[in-house]
Amino acid sequence: MEERAAIWRDDLDALGFAVFFEGKDHGAACLVHRRAFRILIGFDPVVADCLAYYANNAEVFQAAAWAKIDRQSIPQGRSLNLNSRDIRRALGELTPADDQRQVKSCRVLDGNE
Repeated sequence: MEERAAIWRDDLDALGFAVFFEGKDHGAACLVHRRAFRILIGFDPVVADCLAYYANNAEVFQAAAWAKIDRQSIPQGRSLNLNSRDIRRALGELTPADDQRQVKSCRVLDGNE
């Protein structure tokens, strides 16, 4: 795969690209599911929308992949997935406070309620 090229994987409903940024080759493939694009783009995209969004933001996707590799110590050659949060971090749309996962509480129903 060319360093900046992306392909659509119908079998996974996801965009795939090689992790290659600023002359560094991680030797891995990265996938971004269509659902992530729905959040990034703001509507339910078709394949062409996802490919166009990637083409216009390839550097951001690469930066997001490398940030995740660094953050999670992903070994050379191991493939990874990006979600919309990973990409939004790279776009600068998430502040550290926004990026903290909120703990959700739940109540267990015992059937007497």
